[in-house]
Amino acid sequence: MKKGFLSFAVLLMGCAMFTACGDDDDNNPVNPPVNPNEPTKVDTVAYSDGVFVVGSGNQYYNINGCLTYYDYSDGIVNTNFFKEVNGRELGVTANDGLVYGSKMYLVVDGENTIEVMDAKTCKSLKQISTTQLMGEKEGVSPRHIVANNGYIYVSTYGGYVAAIDTVGYSLKYKAEAGSYPEGMAMSGKMLFVANCSYGNGENPSISIFNSETGAKMTDLEDSLINNPTTLVADGYTLYILCGDTYGPAPDYAMLQAGGLRKYTMGQGAKVEKVNDAGLIAASGQTLYYVLSPYYMPQFMVMDLATGESKTFTTEGVDIPNAMGVDPITGDLVIASYKNNPETGYGDYSAPGYAVRYDKTGKKLGQFETGIGPTAVFFNTGVRYE
Repeated sequence: MKKGFLSFAVLLMGCAMFTACGDDDDNNPVNPPVNPNEPTKVDTVAYSDGVFVVGSGNQYYNINGCLTYYDYSDGIVNTNFFKEVNGRELGVTANDGLVYGSKMYLVVDGENTIEVMDAKTCKSLKQISTTQLMGEKEGVSPRHIVANNGYIYVSTYGGYVAAIDTVGYSLKYKAEAGSYPEGMAMSGKMLFVANCSYGNGENPSISIFNSETGAKMTDLEDSLINNPTTLVADGYTLYILCGDTYGPAPDYAMLQAGGLRKYTMGQGAKVEKVNDAGLIAASGQTLYYVLSPYYMPQFMVMDLATGESKTFTTEGVDIPNAMGVDPITGDLVIASYKNNPETGYGDYSAPGYAVRYDKTGKKLGQFETGIGPTAVFFNTGVRYE
């Protein structure tokens, strides 16, 4: 079933190629003193200093979430960076994060909070309560975060997406999405939100909004969109990662297998199956994906311009659960659970680990993470010289 496909003219209105996030409004450089008799020039240099891994912890075992930081320059690893700097825990089920401009943001599902920190020091600047900002029902269980044009956008299991300004942390708008929103992506003025329907297959969809106003453009539904969790926008093409769909108790039988789907906007657009990926990450025209992440995982890379795929590396990890691509270096970082030698399954109450690879698939190093590694992002920015 297809519903709400937009016309070519409407979909392309105001749409630009998907680009990386820029600095937020409070990060404008101050011009240094100059000699009026000499010409001046300010150069900008993009940098990447390290990688962050969000650990969800384990609510069943009363283990709080955490933030791991690996510094590229000296190889130092801090597996509980937020607590060390701020003297307090993140709380239950940290779920996502990003660096945007001069600040870093962490989404903590179980606490209904967004932690705002100085990107250089990890020092807390603000703790945003999503239930206070959006409403008790609308703001419950914040899940994922993206950023653009001086705003962060946060999805919640309350069924909403919020646009929050990065200076005063006020709510620009809250917009109703669908059932249990998860991952998001942006392209031009379009904001895509994956409504996973909690994996039950009842009403999964992709909501498409005008990111500036919060006006909903459409809800994209299709029989291939069964449990959407992660989105990648590449210009007029949307890549949709779906998880498996399961039935009710007591057997929780699988109803439909997940995988990677592709939706190209325009006249006659349709959703197509790409492969059976269970995990994805992308940067530019390169998309990495993992086949069978929980059983003999295979690590692949796709050229989005051609659609061609090849093996990325054979030096993989045990149970990959999160991936990220450094937008500056192009390095791929894969975070994993450790195998429990006694059970033969993943150890969800023990620290995980992450492996860093270069563009060719060569392993550059490995470091320990907190418990339940669930998101990877990078300490990137622009220096003024």
